[in-house]
Amino acid sequence: MRLLQDVVDTRLREVLREDLGGTYGVSVRGSLSDAPYESYSFSISFGCAPERVDELVSNVWANLEDLKSTPPDVTHLNNSREASIRSWETGQRENGAWLNWLEFYTEREMDPTRLLSNPSDVLEAIMPADITTAANTFLNSDRYVRVTLFPEGIDQ
Repeated sequence: MRLLQDVVDTRLREVLREDLGGTYGVSVRGSLSDAPYESYSFSISFGCAPERVDELVSNVWANLEDLKSTPPDVTHLNNSREASIRSWETGQRENGAWLNWLEFYTEREMDPTRLLSNPSDVLEAIMPADITTAANTFLNSDRYVRVTLFPEGIDQ
């Protein structure tokens, strides 16, 4: 999920911000949960001028659909892998991360010695086609909620 999140974030930032100049930034968040039942969420948010909402939302959907049929650029995937490894390395030095990890492993009765393994090998095994598979699994265009907030006085 983390690599899918990062790839989508990079692609949307490039298109919505850099190519179209439609927003200052895009926020993409994906999460998985197994308690009290298995579920996931994936959210995309950005601010923009009211008159550009439909244009930019259409571009978001086009990019998501493209990712579901075309694997991402290897550069995007490599950048996401590197960011995940850096995040793991940073977490290795922070008590809060250790606390969260130990709690996660304890609740699920998993072997906490797995925390000592560097995730590089697992991340390197993930290929662009795996991101496309994940996109088809988690980016379901039939099940979503769209929320659009407009400034007071703007009719939409």
